[in-house]
Amino acid sequence: MSPILTRFCPHARTRTYTRKKSSQLARGAATRVTWNRLRAVSRASEVAAELPSAGAELRSTAVKRIAILSRSISRSNLNLTAGAGWLICQRPHLLSCGNYGGSRRRHLAACKVLAREAKWRRRYKRRATLMHCSHSCHAAALRSFAAHAAPLHLHDDIFAGDVRRRPVRGSLHTLSRGKSTLDLGQLRCCSKDTTTVPWYSPELRQLRVARDKAWRTFRRTRTDSDRARYKTLRNRFRTAARDAACRHYRERFRDCTDSASKWRMLGRLGLGSRAGRSAGLPVGVDELNQHFVRTFQSRAAKPETSASSVHPDERFYFRHVQLAEVVEAVRGLEPRPGALMTCLRASCTGVFRSAWKTAIVRPVPKKSAPRDAGDFRPISLLCAMSKILERLAHAQLTDYIESRNLLDKYQSGFRVGHSTQTALLRIIDDVREAVESQEVTLMAAVDLSRAFDVVNHSILLNKLKRLGWSDLACCWIQSYLTGRTQLVIGPRGERSATLARMAGVPQGSVLGPLLYALFANDAPRVLENCRHHIYADDTTIYVHGPFTDVRRLTVLLSEDLGRLAAWASDSDLVINPNKTKAMWLGTRRYVSQLRAGDVPPPVIEGSPVLVVDRLKLLGVTLDGELTWRGHVSAVTARVFAALSSLRRCGDYLAADVRAMLVSTLVFPHVDYCAALFLGISAEQALRIKRCMNAAVRFITGLKKWQHITPQYAKLNILPYEKRVQCACLGLLASVLRNGRPDYWSTEFEFREAPAGRSSRRDELELVIVRANTDCALYSFTVGAARLWNGLPYNIRKSFGSLSFKGLLRQHLLEI
Repeated sequence: MSPILTRFCPHARTRTYTRKKSSQLARGAATRVTWNRLRAVSRASEVAAELPSAGAELRSTAVKRIAILSRSISRSNLNLTAGAGWLICQRPHLLSCGNYGGSRRRHLAACKVLAREAKWRRRYKRRATLMHCSHSCHAAALRSFAAHAAPLHLHDDIFAGDVRRRPVRGSLHTLSRGKSTLDLGQLRCCSKDTTTVPWYSPELRQLRVARDKAWRTFRRTRTDSDRARYKTLRNRFRTAARDAACRHYRERFRDCTDSASKWRMLGRLGLGSRAGRSAGLPVGVDELNQHFVRTFQSRAAKPETSASSVHPDERFYFRHVQLAEVVEAVRGLEPRPGALMTCLRASCTGVFRSAWKTAIVRPVPKKSAPRDAGDFRPISLLCAMSKILERLAHAQLTDYIESRNLLDKYQSGFRVGHSTQTALLRIIDDVREAVESQEVTLMAAVDLSRAFDVVNHSILLNKLKRLGWSDLACCWIQSYLTGRTQLVIGPRGERSATLARMAGVPQGSVLGPLLYALFANDAPRVLENCRHHIYADDTTIYVHGPFTDVRRLTVLLSEDLGRLAAWASDSDLVINPNKTKAMWLGTRRYVSQLRAGDVPPPVIEGSPVLVVDRLKLLGVTLDGELTWRGHVSAVTARVFAALSSLRRCGDYLAADVRAMLVSTLVFPHVDYCAALFLGISAEQALRIKRCMNAAVRFITGLKKWQHITPQYAKLNILPYEKRVQCACLGLLASVLRNGRPDYWSTEFEFREAPAGRSSRRDELELVIVRANTDCALYSFTVGAARLWNGLPYNIRKSFGSLSFKGLLRQHLLEI
């Protein structure tokens, strides 16, 4: 039956019931739902009087459809709602918030609950949904609903001429008729959706018919026996439907031969997709594109020229590549290497192909209900052929940079052997060394506004020339950066006009991060008082000192912040003082006194820097006492949120698929920078253990009262303490094997075995630095060396090969 939108007769007889629906109301809140007795308004004369004068055919069609509904109301579970002025029904896909008679708080809560219900229906491929709200003041709740619900479907002959549609911001529209106003999702016309779920069999249909018949009998008789019979049939239908769905999806997963097909099947179940991403945009694609391009605009380029002090024979020149290098760079892609070689020969003249300079931008919302262009993040898609060429150029640039140590030692972004874990370990170990010396640390995380997007091309080329780039290489880089354009494609395929980008390094490119690292490579040279660490555009500076001299530490940090701001101004970058934050670190006694005292905050460009108790740095939440309480809270919230979404379709998945989902979507939250938490307290470790226990129970299907420890060994899953040890030892083996990063390779050295006499020590033992406090005892320098010396000799001997990780994991599983 097609949906109907018609005027509700104000004199119709109505009934009001108070009901509790678990699918619509949270926490058992009751709602008053006004049910229309359609038989009172089914007569043609009354309905025709309420409809506009749009012709006899339209009135006749509407009267017929309402008569059909009035006859079927006693035979089907049809949800109808009469509001302040509109009767809206879409059988059986209608959600209604009811009429609360002035209780706006309860009414708004019901709207939000209905939005969640619509989101649930959409996730499970059901035909969703129309929400009726009789209050025009609740636009926020309706916007939240419109982000999750499918568009409203209206039949042409009913919609035409009956309401006036005026567009408002985004995909929301307003249906107006007299004094009644209703905000809904985007309107479009379509035919009735007759698709059903693939596991819906004739046996299920018979069970459903029997269940509905028992329900109607109970509604008529109100006897306990009929109620018990209805519940029995209802439970039987639910069990049969769930078992049929499980059999269907498990057979489908059994037919999947690779991980890609499994993930496609999981996408059909609603896993891995963000709600609201397919909803309409609140602004047009042209406005979004202009916003992104305005963000990329930089100030006027400075025509600065500087001669390189590097000898011409030692400068960087692009060399010709061989066909084998091209084939290695392709790595599974399917472009023709011969055609790519032709493009490479053209690029050797210093010109980057203009056909590869256009980026397709997909706007991704930063929040669940975006309202303007600032709530979207641009994701650029570049030509695959250009990325292959960039990969070849990146290999040559990296070889030149590493052979001459051009990058700063403490730049850890996008370098081989470096990671956020190595960067955070270096910072935290410096803090632990200061605690060992009874000092405090004042740290500042500097925020550069859109650093990658406002890189001045002229300044970058001047810096490359000073580093030793030849004129031909700079010409190629200039051709690579300039003349770039972009266009935005919306979620429904709408395309914007193509606009030019005048600044910044290309987002999503291979060379972009390396070029920015070279652009910001001279920033640490302006620092005189503080130590630093940089990861891409995240800059952290910190200074140590005695507790009795904290005011001087504030002055020293403020001076270096001022120098860094001056460098940013000269480099055409902008430091955001409002997002730059500082934090004190040290022992619990020192930090509590600093928080309670009147120590002035650091200053940058005349603005005080906000001093916080917790600071999120490279994805890890730090606190002043290094208790990791805030980070563990964030990890547990993400883990349980992921498990909650997985449990919705956990019955459909086999054990191996559930294990794959947990290892892909849950355990990475636990394992991120795990080497930092070597000395985590038992209380915080227990919280993460409970998260892992919940994940293992999801895989195995065990209940809360069943013992979980034997399942770890059966699934070859390491407990949390051993996962931390495995992360520490794996990172240490990588440092010893590759000698990277430099700031860690110099911290470890092997102990010399005594000559001329037997000893328990061997040549693979590391020197352990003496630690006087527990804080220093669990630093990476000390803790990882102690764990290393406790390993069997045959495992330590294999640290130079790729088999070390497997042997280490097997050893940790056995002990």
